[in-house]
Amino acid sequence: MLAHLFSSTVKRAEVNSTHARNYLRSLLSETQRKNSETIADGIDGANVQDLQNFIADSKWDDAGVFAHVARRVNERIGNHRNAMLTLDESGFSKKGKHSAGVTRQYNGRLGKTDNCQVGVFSVLSNGPDAALIGARLFLPDEWVGDPVRCRKVGIPAGQIKTATKIDLARELIGQADADGVTYARIGMDSFYGRDSGLLCWIEDRGGEFYADIPENLHIWLSSPPGEKRPASPAKHGAIKVSEFAKQQETEFNSAPIQIRTAENGPVMVQVMARWIWAWPA
Repeated sequence: MLAHLFSSTVKRAEVNSTHARNYLRSLLSETQRKNSETIADGIDGANVQDLQNFIADSKWDDAGVFAHVARRVNERIGNHRNAMLTLDESGFSKKGKHSAGVTRQYNGRLGKTDNCQVGVFSVLSNGPDAALIGARLFLPDEWVGDPVRCRKVGIPAGQIKTATKIDLARELIGQADADGVTYARIGMDSFYGRDSGLLCWIEDRGGEFYADIPENLHIWLSSPPGEKRPASPAKHGAIKVSEFAKQQETEFNSAPIQIRTAENGPVMVQVMARWIWAWPA
């Protein structure tokens, strides 16, 4: 089913698709330390050298694989009123300097700056069901400015370009739409939710979004006067989200709602709905 995505020749495609199945089977196994040797040892007929060559040197169509996965996932959980496309990033700690895109940057998994790679990802979800359908590697400026270094680690020439994480998020939304994924809304945390350009872009495309926003964002509780955003919103009737939330503490008596079950137990929140006006800088 996926063999044609791994090579331009039929014979090589069959060989590499077998390696791909073996590789995936091992990743999903209970093997503790997963490398070429342990993967080969755990699968009958697998050869370490062949597997290493497959992982390091084989050419394959990653966009085609994601498109295939997206279509299969969409058949199962997409095209539903609860289907949501979620955008988020994740960091992967690294010790050296040779992994593609690695540098000292913020690692959200650790909550601090660390030597790591960062990727932006898209997930289609419906209730407790979720599946990865898109990914983009974030390339820091030091990598974009050094094409030789990029080529040494196998980054295609066409992907050596400056792109913010917001740019990558837009690409992933476009990719999901191009792959035929159907969802009711887009969800994101405050890193993406604070970018009014992204939110307006989604809205202009006819999309619906649920986005976290920073607590220091200035909002108005009624339509702000004037045609030009004031240089000092606080002097013109705006308050910070954190201030608004504090004002509601004494008036807000809603019973907590369980939104999901996490590793440490149920996640409970209190919810209120209120029209507000935001005026991007």
